[in-house]
Amino acid sequence: MEISESFRNAQKAAFQDKTIYHHTAVSTTGSLGGVTVAPAVASSGSYSVNLQVIKDAIEAQEWGLTVNKDIRITSSDALPIPNGDFIKYGSETYRVVQRIDTDSYWLLYGQKV
Repeated sequence: MEISESFRNAQKAAFQDKTIYHHTAVSTTGSLGGVTVAPAVASSGSYSVNLQVIKDAIEAQEWGLTVNKDIRITSSDALPIPNGDFIKYGSETYRVVQRIDTDSYWLLYGQKV
């Protein structure tokens, strides 16, 4: 399906009013050899998106998420945020557990860390 730029712009203006910050995943190895993954200190970009806390139990179950805790993010623009990286919104941090690219929007599911 061909999605026009005017449709994407209308979508952005109406729904994408929240700013998220992308933090890449950084692995560190402890003195005993254990590996931990955490968000990079500095943000690698910010994006205006539509962000919602997941309220639908079936949607949460499908993606292994928790109702009223984890999030769903949509954007008319491509989001260069891969699975495993982190999103910061306000004082909360989420790990991207699913990325779905469609013809009219990009969708990310985030699990609160």
